[in-house]
Amino acid sequence: MQQIAFGAEWYGLLIVFFNALVAQAGIPVPAFPILMVAGAVASQSRHQIFQIIAAGSIGCMIADLVWYWGGKRFGSRIMRLVCKVSLSPDVCVHQTEMMFLKVGSWSLIFAKWLPALSTISVAMAGVTKMPLVLSSHLM
Repeated sequence: MQQIAFGAEWYGLLIVFFNALVAQAGIPVPAFPILMVAGAVASQSRHQIFQIIAAGSIGCMIADLVWYWGGKRFGSRIMRLVCKVSLSPDVCVHQTEMMFLKVGSWSLIFAKWLPALSTISVAMAGVTKMPLVLSSHLM
């Protein structure tokens, strides 16, 4: 834990940025502990908390944009890639398509709070050719 805290002091913003980027890209890395340590380090300076929030948000937005453009460009193939880690990929793709068709763009708001749907819903927004302006307001 001391090594993480020491790294957060020296490379805090880069660690937060890359951790958020990798976690939002779908790679199973623990983002929560890094954010907790960064928040603890930031408690020493109230200005640093805004930088940490910006670094994490930018990392998440870049990953979301990659998934969005991947969904828009490759369609259902990107959905199969995202659902490949699921126990039943065909059911994953079908359930996500049905949820997105029923709820529509509002699913992007709720999907960010559900870890399994976060990446899938952004890719589905690209697959359904949702305008980027609309999807960015909801993400």
